[in-house]
Amino acid sequence: EDKVFCAAPKSVFSCEKTTGVIQTYDKTNGLNDVDIKTMNYDPATKVLVIAYTNSNLDLIFNGTDVYNIPDIKNSASTGSIGINGISFYESKCYIASDLGISVINLPKREIENTYIIGSNGQQVKVFDASCDGVNIYAATQEGLKYASLSSANLLDYHSWNLYDTATGLPQ
Repeated sequence: EDKVFCAAPKSVFSCEKTTGVIQTYDKTNGLNDVDIKTMNYDPATKVLVIAYTNSNLDLIFNGTDVYNIPDIKNSASTGSIGINGISFYESKCYIASDLGISVINLPKREIENTYIIGSNGQQVKVFDASCDGVNIYAATQEGLKYASLSSANLLDYHSWNLYDTATGLPQ
């Protein structure tokens, strides 16, 4: 609300709009890694999510409390899993990655699901994800995919449909 956040490779800065006070977040005062790849802020939950190039994640609550979620980084058996985008919907954070979509329950501070949505149930690179209240959308290597948020099982790749951008209809 009153802050602007900026990422540099090894730190994050915030600047209060009204006072001009600058705060630095880095490994010496709370961040858990370096080489920031992307970040996004959710004004509803007041959480800043920082993704590093090695797939590590930091969550900064209320501009002060840093919480680390290393699960994606730790699950990378053959190198890191690239994190490509971060979005939010109803107290959940959607992490788009080279694996699929991981869903973080922000109040619980834990990954609650990972959707592997490749057309044959395999991993597929997801560039970004978004929700509109009815569906969850994923921009993937295979094209634009979507699934109903009320689906019985978003973990099942069959719940995900490919959107035909030429006709504007599901395939």
